[in-house]
Amino acid sequence: MFHAIAIIHPDAKVRNLEVAKLLAARKINQFDIFKTEEGNPVTIADVRHLQKFLSRTALTQSGKAAIITGKDITLEGQQALLKILEEPPAHSLIILCATHKDLLLPTILSRVVVIQPKLTQENLGSQDSLTQWWNVLKTKSPGIRLEYSSGLAKENESLDAWICTQLSCLRKEVHQNYTHPGTKIAFSVLELVSLIYELLSARKYIAGNISTKLVLDRIFLSVPFVSEEKS
Repeated sequence: MFHAIAIIHPDAKVRNLEVAKLLAARKINQFDIFKTEEGNPVTIADVRHLQKFLSRTALTQSGKAAIITGKDITLEGQQALLKILEEPPAHSLIILCATHKDLLLPTILSRVVVIQPKLTQENLGSQDSLTQWWNVLKTKSPGIRLEYSSGLAKENESLDAWICTQLSCLRKEVHQNYTHPGTKIAFSVLELVSLIYELLSARKYIAGNISTKLVLDRIFLSVPFVSEEKS
């Protein structure tokens, strides 16, 4: 029986449906469920509350469940969560929900079972979720960006599709900026165009058998840094 699962999908409705299926399959009592607040960053304090919750005895033999479905999990929060995942409490289920695998550290992903529901035409490349991905990335330090790059570099089969999806997102943001000034991404039009150029170059470099990791490193490090207070 798995102790930790990550549900990756751009559509919140799809993620919530998968969570409901997991809870129903385990018949976990509603009072034995811990859930972070939707829309708020998950901090180290939230992870500590989660740890205390899981350490208490469950009301039924089905055990307890913790659902982490925040807007973003801070670096400190992920590091604290990593310690729990290394030695998960008995009879517990930890469910991580994210729009993209890139938002979770590779060390986190290596300790969970990843579930990626099939993308449909209705939810493929949700503009809001893609925009959120870039907004999160711009607040990350170079070290964290390189960790994200390492995780994505391992997915060679889906990498070209990922680049195409990101190109579509950024192009839409540039177009929207001209037709409706005030892009959702906190980048200037010039910065958006620069990112598009980097992604287009990445496809050419990868096709030329240049190291995928180096190509992704260049993309992620080229993203302008903005502190979380300003984002």
